[in-house]
Amino acid sequence: MKTARHRTAIHRREASRPVRMAIEDGLVTAEQTFFDYGCGHGADVLILKKLGIDATGWDPAHRPDEPKRRADVVNLGFVVNVIESAPERCAVLRAAWDLAGELLVVAARLESEHVPGFTEYEDGFVTKTGSFQKFYDQKELREWIEALLDEVALAAAPGIFYVFRDSGRRIRFLAARQRRSRIIPRVYRDEVAFEEQKELLKPLMRFWRDRGRLPAKEEWSDLPEIRSAFGSLKKAFELVVSVTGGEVWDRIRQDRIDDLAVYLALTKFGKRPKRGDLPLEMWYDVKDFWGSYRVACEQCDELLFSLGTAELGRTLGESSVGKVQDNAIYLHTDAVAYLSPVLRVYEGCAKAYIGDVEEANVVKLHRTKPAVTYMSYADFERDPYPQLRYSIRVELHSFHVKERFFDSWDSPPILHQKGLLLPRDHKLRRRCERLSQAEKRFGLDQHRRRAGDHAAWAAMLDAIAVRPRGHDLVRNTA
Repeated sequence: MKTARHRTAIHRREASRPVRMAIEDGLVTAEQTFFDYGCGHGADVLILKKLGIDATGWDPAHRPDEPKRRADVVNLGFVVNVIESAPERCAVLRAAWDLAGELLVVAARLESEHVPGFTEYEDGFVTKTGSFQKFYDQKELREWIEALLDEVALAAAPGIFYVFRDSGRRIRFLAARQRRSRIIPRVYRDEVAFEEQKELLKPLMRFWRDRGRLPAKEEWSDLPEIRSAFGSLKKAFELVVSVTGGEVWDRIRQDRIDDLAVYLALTKFGKRPKRGDLPLEMWYDVKDFWGSYRVACEQCDELLFSLGTAELGRTLGESSVGKVQDNAIYLHTDAVAYLSPVLRVYEGCAKAYIGDVEEANVVKLHRTKPAVTYMSYADFERDPYPQLRYSIRVELHSFHVKERFFDSWDSPPILHQKGLLLPRDHKLRRRCERLSQAEKRFGLDQHRRRAGDHAAWAAMLDAIAVRPRGHDLVRNTA
């Protein structure tokens, strides 16, 4: 049998999926060292070096003489699934973890990648090329990592997990997933005092934008200057409010409260941090927003438990975000941040389990059963009726995952009224609304449901002699 020492390495010109995810998540940077445990021909190592990252790798078949080096970030990408010996798999995972100073990235093949024709062997399969492959369930992979390392494994994507050495970094990473972007409010009123102290006040404005509160004295290095100029942080911020308006700062504060509430509610699924585990800035957030960590956790638990009540269906039906239908809400991934906190927790339950689904651009929140489906529509921005390529559904009661692929379908499902899925300020929304108006003008708005696939819709357009032109409909010309 072939094991990891004899597996066939793949030549690649772009970073592997786990390494690409870690880069996109800001976890692999030029300030860190990187080691690829089981690097094959070393494609990831070469790519990272070109990005200015201190990267090295070892592989039993292709780079056996390279030293196994301790590094800030260690990647164990698609290695454990090709080791036929279960004890050896465990030893490799522990060895990789021992080398990781800050983060271990673990990736393995999932059951959905299993194709017919493989022969069962031990707890995996022998492929047609004679190599061994073990295919994991998402839950199985997480539990295996956590049991061996006695650490929390965070789902980065299907089949990819992050294991942080420092709990504070893990907490910050998870909380950052729920933080929505905000811009600093515009100054609309002239004020001499503000203009004179603008450079001193800008950092204070950025701090409120990021945290929704005034800084504690331990967080503010410019406190003596602020006190000298204004007497206190509170008075300094009162001047900011007087030239920008208070309502927008109140909205930012509420956004930050909601963001932190969603994070804390979702920690109930795993290992909720103790009060002493919170990074200092998060403790100040909790104290300012709720008064105590106990009160914060109680209120966030109520938010989570509201998902199990009969009111959830009504809450979904009353959402002001997304396309609301009888059985589900459909929304673009950019619109998730605009959902109410309870619905953000609903979607967050699925994401905490499965991680980010690459190329997914539509989320379906089911109303008749606790489930979330992530969908990938081809060429979403340019195609007025994008075709469905892939979906993955997460059942929240059982955490069963079901994937479907539509690339081979003769007539894949298409997306109608995609503008309704977008946030109101999205650059594409106006064009999509123009398309909906054109459909109404030609009497097509009543027929979308019975023409939900590409062929049926194309036939309906042909029947009335119209065709898409960008995000508009025009008459066919002879």
